[in-house]
Formats: sequence, C-alpha cells, structure tokens
Amino acid sequence: MGCEKASLILPNTLLAFLLFCFVQDLQAEGYNLLANGGFDGFKSNGIAEEWRDNSDWADLKIVYSAEKTAAHSKLAQKIDCLRFNSGAVQFIQTGLEVSKGKIYEVSIWMKGSVASPVEILLRQQGSPYRAYFSKSFRVGDAWRKYKFTGVSVSNDSNAYFMVRFTGRGTLWLDDATYAEAKVAEPTLPAIPGNLISNGSFEIGLDRWGGNIREVGGYEFGMQVAMHSQRPVVDYAKSRVGRASLKISVPKYGRVLITSPYVKVNPGRKYSLSLWSTSNNSRNLRIGLGAGGWGQGISVNRSVSVGKGWQKYTFSSVLPPVDENAWYIFLESQGEGTVWIDGVQLNEGETADFTSHAPAEIGLKRAGKTRLYEVGAKALLSASISSDRGGVFSASIKSINFDGKISPIWSGEISLVKDGLREIKFSHPTRIPGYYRLVAEINKAGKLLDRSELSIGIVNKRKTGSSVNSPFGGHARFNPESLNEMKLLGVDWLRMHPPLGTKWFLVEKNRGEYSFYDEPILLAKSMGFNILGSLDTTPRWASTAPADMQGEDANGFRSYPPKKLADWENYVYQTVSHYKGIIDYWEVWNEPSSNGFLKVEGPFGESRRPIVYTELLKAAYRAAKRANPGAVVVAGVGTGQRPTEWVGKIFGQGAYDYMDVLSFHLYTDGRPGDVLDTPTGVYIDGLRSLMRSYGRGATKPVWESESGILASGTGYKNILQVVSGYSEPVKDSAAYMVRNFVHLLASGASKWFYYSMFSSNRIDRNEAMGFYEWDGSPKPMAVAYANLAGMIGDTKYVRSLDLDKTVAGEEFVGSDRVVNVVWARDWSTQGIRLDLPVSPSYVSAIAYDLMGKVLGRAAPGEAIDMLVTKVPSFIVFFK
Repeated sequence: MGCEKASLILPNTLLAFLLFCFVQDLQAEGYNLLANGGFDGFKSNGIAEEWRDNSDWADLKIVYSAEKTAAHSKLAQKIDCLRFNSGAVQFIQTGLEVSKGKIYEVSIWMKGSVASPVEILLRQQGSPYRAYFSKSFRVGDAWRKYKFTGVSVSNDSNAYFMVRFTGRGTLWLDDATYAEAKVAEPTLPAIPGNLISNGSFEIGLDRWGGNIREVGGYEFGMQVAMHSQRPVVDYAKSRVGRASLKISVPKYGRVLITSPYVKVNPGRKYSLSLWSTSNNSRNLRIGLGAGGWGQGISVNRSVSVGKGWQKYTFSSVLPPVDENAWYIFLESQGEGTVWIDGVQLNEGETADFTSHAPAEIGLKRAGKTRLYEVGAKALLSASISSDRGGVFSASIKSINFDGKISPIWSGEISLVKDGLREIKFSHPTRIPGYYRLVAEINKAGKLLDRSELSIGIVNKRKTGSSVNSPFGGHARFNPESLNEMKLLGVDWLRMHPPLGTKWFLVEKNRGEYSFYDEPILLAKSMGFNILGSLDTTPRWASTAPADMQGEDANGFRSYPPKKLADWENYVYQTVSHYKGIIDYWEVWNEPSSNGFLKVEGPFGESRRPIVYTELLKAAYRAAKRANPGAVVVAGVGTGQRPTEWVGKIFGQGAYDYMDVLSFHLYTDGRPGDVLDTPTGVYIDGLRSLMRSYGRGATKPVWESESGILASGTGYKNILQVVSGYSEPVKDSAAYMVRNFVHLLASGASKWFYYSMFSSNRIDRNEAMGFYEWDGSPKPMAVAYANLAGMIGDTKYVRSLDLDKTVAGEEFVGSDRVVNVVWARDWSTQGIRLDLPVSPSYVSAIAYDLMGKVLGRAAPGEAIDMLVTKVPSFIVFFK
C-alpha cells in the first residue's frame, strides 16, 4: 500500500511508519492543481478560461466579467448576482483529483459585498454532492487572502473546486490555489510543557466536553438520552493530584470526552499520555483529532483498561491541518464506570505530568440550572488549583450582552503545593440578560489561566394557551433539558430528534413493536405539546438495494417501502399507541430531499412528489382511523422555494390529506425579512396554492424546522475551528428574533427552532444552536426566552407604519400592546425613533433584546430610542 493512500485513522502498529511516509510524500508536493488560478484569460461570457458557472439550476441572475484591478495578477474574476430567489451561485473548475486521507492547502484572494458567507469547497460532481472538505468566510470589501487546510474524506478523480454563496452582491476572485500540503522543516521554537489545560481535573470540568450517546445508530437513543448523564469530577479517587474525571456509561451508552483545540508545530512528534482505571474491563480509544465537524481526521490507538490505575501513552508526528490545531479525544462504550486522570499533550517524547500553568482556574454552577428567573439565586463558584504552590492574584467579572463589564470578586490567593481553593459567589439577577463570566488567575502581572462560563437571566414568563403557542423547538427528552425548555418558553417539541416514533425504530422487525414511552410521557406530563414524526423505513420493508454497504449502509431508511400496506399499518399502530399523548403527526421529514426520500430510477426526481403523496395519503387514512382527532402535518419541503415542492405535491392531490402545511427554510444566517425574496412572500404563495387546490380554503402553515447551523461560541478563551462560517453571537440573537417575528407577521402559526440542545463536544461549536459546548446558554437562548415572555400570550395584529427605514410589528394581549421594532438594513449603525404614548395607555416601557429596560414614558410623552438591526420591544400597558 502506497503511503499516499493511507488513512490517518490507523492502528497503532502501523501509525509511526505510515505517518513518516506520509509526511515525506507531502514534501514532494505543493504545486497548484488548479488551471488558470490567476484568472488571466477570459471567454466571451466573462468567465475565466478553465472555469464555468454551475448555477443554472438555481433561481437567480448572474453576470460574469473580467476585473482589471486585480489583487496581484493582471485580471480578476468578477461575479455579480443581480437577482436571487433560491439556490446558490456556484462558480467551479472540474476534473480535479482528491485522495482519501491526503491533506490539501487551499488559498484564494477575495473581496466583495455578498449577503452570505462565501464557501470554498472540493465537492463531488453528482448526487449526493458530498463535500470532501470546505471552509466558509465572511468576505470584506478589501482584498484579502483566505486560506485553509483540509483533508479529503473520499477518493475522486473528477471533483469540483467550487466558490459558492447565496444572495445578491458582488464578489471578486484572484490567485486561487489548490495543492497538496507541504511540510517544511519547522523553524518555530518548541512549545514547552503540557498543552492541555485542567489535565488533572482539579478545577472541575472546565474546558472538557463530555458527550454520552447511544452505541451505534439510533436504536437506543431515547433511553440513553433519558439518563441525562454527564461526566463528573471525583475528589475521592485520583492518580495525579486530588481529583479525577469519573464517567458512568449507561447500558447501550457510548462516551466521548474532548478537550479544546490547541496549536501545534506541524511535522513534529507529539505525545499524549493519561492515567485510567475502570470497574470492568473495557477498551478506551485515545487520540488526537483535527479539522471541522464532518471533515476531520484523527490519529489514535485503542487500549485495554481494567481495575487499577495504569498509564497509557500515544505518540504521533502531526501533519499540517487547518490552523494547525488539534484536540484530544477519549472514547469508550458499554455499561460501566471509567476514571481518567493526568492527561498531558507535549511536544516530543512522553513526559511526567505537569499542569498547563503554575495555577489554573475553573468556573462552575452550584446546580444544573443555566437560566435563572429574575430575582432567583444564581450561585456559582471558581476553583483555583496549583501543583507547585505560590501566591496568585485572581479576579472574576461579568460581561453583559452589550459588553459592559461588572467586577464580581478579586483578591490574592495563597496555595500550597497541590492546593485547592474554592471561591463561592452569587451573580445578581435583578436585570435580565445574557452574562459571560470571566475568571482569571495571574502572577506578577502575567496571565496564567482564564475560564469562561455564561448564564441567562430571564423575566418570568406569562403563559397563554400552549396549543396555540408559536414557540416550538427540538430538544432532548430528559428532565434537565425539558426544565430548560420551560424556562425558554417552549410549548411545542418536534421529535426529530428524538427519533422514538420513527418506523425503523418502532418496527425494527416485522410485527414486533417497540415504543419509547418513558421520555415521551415525561414531556407530556410537563405540559408540552408534541409533534411526532412518521417516516424512515426499516430494512425489512425498504426498497433499498440489498447489497448496500459502507457509507450508504444505513441509507435503507430513506427509501420508500415495498408495500404501502406495511407503512399504513405502522402509522396505525403508532398513532393508536400514543392517542391522547401525541395527537399531532408530521409525515416524513424533508421528502423533497434525496437525503431523506430516495426514489431510484431515471425519473426519480419527477416521481418523488408522486411517491410522497402516496405515502401521505396512506398515513392520513391510517392516522384518522387510529385517532379521529389526530392532526396530520405534511409538506415538509426544504432546500428550495417552498412553493415549488408544495405545488408538485398538490398537483398529486396532497392538499386533501393534510390538516397543516409545513415547510423548512434555512437562510444562511439572514432573517426572513432581509432575503431577496422574503419568507413572507413564500408563505403568501403557499396560501395562494391552498386556495387554488382547496376551493378557496386555506390551512395553517408551520415552519417546522430551521435555524442557524453555524452559530459560533461566545467564549474568548477557547480556539474555535469550524468548516462553516460562525455568525457573531449578537447577529445570531438578532436573526432569531427578527426571523420569528417575520414568520408570525407573515402568517406562519409556529416555528420549531433547530436546535435547542448542546452536543457537549468542545470540537463542534458550529452544531450547537442555543447552547455552548458546556451547556451554557448563548445570547440566542436568552433572546428567545425574552421574546416568549414578551409575546407569549399575545396575538399578532398588524405591521406598523413607521419610518421607511424601520420595521415594526404589533402584538396585542389582554393587558398590553407590544411593538417589536428594528432597522430594516441589516448593516445599519442605528436610526433614532420617537414613538408617542397614547393617552389610552397607562405607561410604556422600552426593552432591549435581552429584556433590559431602555426607557420609560408616560401618556402624552414619547419613547425616544436608537433602533438598530438588533430588535427592541416597546410595551404599552393598558
């Protein structure tokens, strides 16, 4: 086997030799694999030679031209997107080779004014259009070199190099390169000591992610999630210092522990070591990972852990990766308890354990609560440890959503060797909002360590009719998560995930039914309305090819069933079982996508609406027979204009077999009101289609899944490495409220935000939605809770006639009128607005996005405020 074909996920016996060969092979490479990467020759259509447009499938208008003011070469490629409704601008070069496990360097000069992030990717040419590696950037209006390192996850001799963006705007490109990575002789000085903070867990779980999930697939997902177990620090058992990490893995469980990313010198040897013991014999996989979520690589080994502490080591030459950043991961599965201690990563050979810094500090909560109602007690603490002893200066401060800093505690700490000190404190809860806590430890003016943790303070929510509530989301069905959903103001939960009502789980073997009642009954008992999912075919019923292997081995779930009668029976059995517990059912997730409904054959795309409609008709009949009060939600299209898919299924008769029409519209981090075609226009189109096919009648419209999939961390003390662009936390919070209000104003009855849980993986910030890797709330979570408190028991009535630069929507409740206002321009710095208070009101109060009071006014006065792209609330009390 040639070194260039070796995977970086390797058994330990081959690792050192193959990585040595791999690095030597890279040294011989490095030339540009792109043709005309300088964009110097152009065709008559304005596109540089060797390049072409790949956007003819999208609903947009593009003009290509040569730009004479290039970054370095004589010419640059200019791309103007003049009109955008759906799809994406895709500018490509074809015929490129990628090899699985090989590492590539990509760079390109860009400037522009496009609405969305710009994604650079190497991608599969045909379906399923897999991205081998990619990176997204927010491009500014000055020339800048954008670069990253990626590793291919597959082999392909005819891949696309693609520049991709959505929305109107202009983008300039110059000097694009794509080459195999080179490892030159490192000239940087060695990085001394342990690169990993809190390696002996003296200060709690600070900077360690702990993810416990089901073993393989989704079969036991609901049971494992129900445990809501997390690793804990055990001060009664240790090998290094006073504490160790204790991990109790439930039956059918699998644990993954991850550290933060740390920078390394590529091409050098690094050693990972740790101590471990277990109450039963088990395998523990230890290793180093790199790259963004879904596009990463790892070097690792598997060790056997039993009773009694033992030291395990692992060494590897680390090749170049994106940002030269790697993280530690530890993974094990099977019921039992395992302890970890003395984790160290150092350059060179394995060394005895030392802490990352002479003193380390870690923040933690007194309990599991992450959101506190105004007036409640928010008890926290900071632990400080030192394996060397000394006198240190410590400080704790709170930073609110607007960046205002409030000191919490400061003082000197004297510690003996292996000493530990805990500082207990409470955070004020008088003013609602998002607060980022920062704890630092210093010696002689030098910063030694920093810890961060966030909390949310929310107003007590006014509750209304939860069935009519628009506030929906996706969460784990366990006590901790569901309690958090209550504080957020969520009334509706959609089961995707959790997956416990789906066919491939309910009827894994024909005629044998498994229902996951405990988590569902818990959610119901807590007052949540549940939208169950009916989809995903079990293997025995699937039309999938019998010989499916490898990456597509689980793809059988997306194929339609062989017999509609089997599908209809499953729906009947499931809806019957949950009658009175789950009375709302959505039929098939995103059937417009080949990823969720595969229809084979040369006419698969044109047949998909027919296949889905037949599934829907059978499900509707079965659901109504099982529970006449069942509400069937259908449509569920994604990835295109909602009207396009709905028009196709209505043409097959779908309108008469649904009670609610749903759709999914992800918008690349832009709220629906600033899209070239606002979401409201699509909803108007859906209503028009319903009137056409429903003889003048319409049905409720739900947005049953969307959100920001690339929402970045708000913490400053950890390195974030992501393939997708991470929206700033302030922008993501503004997006969420604006998008929600726009949906309601446009006639959507509900929005199920995706997602409202944390993966508890420190290497996956882009997938975490409302919460940080450690479970702390992001500003978006606090903004959601504030929105629910403001309009939770109101009804939308009208758009406000304000300044043409300011948008406003009005909601009316029994005791108040709420105006939600924001600047229409997503890039504005602010607009001054005066809103008079009518004598018919008692008073008026203006609030910011987080619920903090901005100003007050009496009848006859006016609310004077600065309106920005971040929404504000003006409440007029009756």
